[in-house]
Amino acid sequence: MAWLLFAVLANFLLGVESILDQILRKKHIRHDASITVIWIFFYFILWLAVVPFIDISIPAAPQLLAVLASGFIIVFVALPYFWSISSEEISRIMPVWQFSSVYVLLMAFFFLGETLSRADLYAFALLFAAGMTLAFEKAGARFVLNRRVLGVFAASAAWAVSLVLMKFFYLTEPFWNGFFWSMAGQLIGVAVLVLLPGNAAHLVAGLKSVRRSTALIFFAATLAALLAELAYLFAIKSGPVSLVSAVGSTGMVFLFLIAVLLSKFVPNVLKERLDRKTLLTKGIAIVLMVAGLVLLGGGL
Repeated sequence: MAWLLFAVLANFLLGVESILDQILRKKHIRHDASITVIWIFFYFILWLAVVPFIDISIPAAPQLLAVLASGFIIVFVALPYFWSISSEEISRIMPVWQFSSVYVLLMAFFFLGETLSRADLYAFALLFAAGMTLAFEKAGARFVLNRRVLGVFAASAAWAVSLVLMKFFYLTEPFWNGFFWSMAGQLIGVAVLVLLPGNAAHLVAGLKSVRRSTALIFFAATLAALLAELAYLFAIKSGPVSLVSAVGSTGMVFLFLIAVLLSKFVPNVLKERLDRKTLLTKGIAIVLMVAGLVLLGGGL
């Protein structure tokens, strides 16, 4: 059952990373393109430490284009992600990110010819209900859509496209080759992002504001992301894929608990609303999301 331990560890690390990302965006780097570029730069340093120990080969043209496009998309998915967590609670944002599972399912149905089971349809209904629970908030006497949550819905669709492209790549290629070429696609995306009007100036200002404490948080966030990726890989290789996917829902629970504990005991680091209504709304959404992901994973 070592795969279960690593699957849970991966999701705990992703929860930690999300918290650190929000701290960076709200307290240190307040420009979405700048924090995206700087985050990938720190990840790139860790990536360079791994590359000398892995085997790399040039894949066939279709696979190469797919993996480069997947990495390229990741860069621009980060923009609405950082925009959303700049002013919205992370424990409200990240559960909506799980909606990417639905997009992947729909793309597989329409483009890959896969069939949808009754359990898949039930999962879609549960995930949609969870997303709507978080997307609407009360404003006076009426309910309105939260624009930042809607931004995550859109970003998770692009993330799903990236996942499908990576899935196509991994049909014929080993993991470490994807690890290398996906980063190459991200570097292409970073180059394009920096060249867009106004971003270079914001990036220079952001780099000047990076102090030692900021650099340490960036390093911790990217290290958590890298270790989570490797732990998830071990879980996929060692255990049933459907169960590993279902265990992924624990990430939302970890994130929620970490956010509550930080808000309760160190609110100067992270502060979220802890009133009964807010906690109940998030709790219901997480339960619905976990149930939906378990159904998509084939059940436990």
